[in-house]
Amino acid sequence: MYIFINLIVSSIAVFGSLYLSEGLGLVPCKLCWFQRILMYPLPILILVAIIFKDRKVNIYLIILSTIGGVIALYHVVIQKLHISQGFCSFGATDCSTVLIKIGGVFTIPMLSLFAFVLIIVFSLLDPKKETN
Repeated sequence: MYIFINLIVSSIAVFGSLYLSEGLGLVPCKLCWFQRILMYPLPILILVAIIFKDRKVNIYLIILSTIGGVIALYHVVIQKLHISQGFCSFGATDCSTVLIKIGGVFTIPMLSLFAFVLIIVFSLLDPKKETN
């Protein structure tokens, strides 16, 4: 069951980021691209794991989501402290720039961090012996 929740969370994250860039025309910064690189394969990995009833996929989900979560957390800190990074400033969008606040509170990196944390939690909760 938790694997299906991870599929929903990762799919929402992928399609949400695509909507923000392609639908709303927001240009992702470099840290956003790194987070996307780590999030985009997750729905595919999860679908393959569901089809082949492979619970070992949780190891990959935890590894990719931990790396993505660390990047997202770093991105949140940069935005909260308004730290301009030379690493990001030569791109189209500076990583410290807040492009949008959903509900007036949640920035894009916060949502990314939330998605990565949810995937980690549900991967850890997923029993290894269960098969669908």
